Amino acid sequence: MKTNSRSAVLQAVRELAPSLSARGAEIELARRIPADVIGLLKSAGVFRMFVPRSHGGLDLPLLEGLEVLEELGRIDGSLGWTTMIGVGSPHLFAVLPRSEFDAIHAASPDIVAAGAMAAQGEARTVAGGYRVTGRWNFATGCHHSDWFYGSCALKDESGKPVMGTDGKPALRTVLVPASSARILDNWQVLGMRGSGSHDISVEDVFVPEAYAFDVAAARP
Repeated sequence: MKTNSRSAVLQAVRELAPSLSARGAEIELARRIPADVIGLLKSAGVFRMFVPRSHGGLDLPLLEGLEVLEELGRIDGSLGWTTMIGVGSPHLFAVLPRSEFDAIHAASPDIVAAGAMAAQGEARTVAGGYRVTGRWNFATGCHHSDWFYGSCALKDESGKPVMGTDGKPALRTVLVPASSARILDNWQVLGMRGSGSHDISVEDVFVPEAYAFDVAAARP
């Protein structure tokens, strides 16, 4: 049942708490949040907490959303962390042009992104956008994400680094559909095992200009 307020989302999460707590060992063993648990959280309205109402979301104030995340963290550390990363997705999408933001949320208000802001990729300038290759660490929640993001060193058409106005190498953060990337199963750790923070990679993927931005200068 879809919920439409902070109190309703919080109540739904509290009702799920006993069954979710009982699955802690399963989550750790799987090294990810099970797909059906993600489905339960979506039905509870968790992943749409910060999505605008105009796009099917709840548009909750930050502090109200944090109460929900705090409750999830009490249930299971990996669950709370993974959900926290996922619910921040609309803030990332908001730096894109409005038409792209609309297109992403046209499919669902529960769209989730995973990735890393570390510049571990290369974005070579081509007509209309970039050719991107890279591998990024710690992509929490990658298995249930619809989009992946990663920051890249910006190169010109010849492969030469592009310098910013501050004299430092310019960067671009890019968004790609999850279907365009690979998940590299390497999240073998002792803590937060259930967060599914594997590496992700792309190889010579075209990214339109509209799906790339300078994270240091980006504004919603």
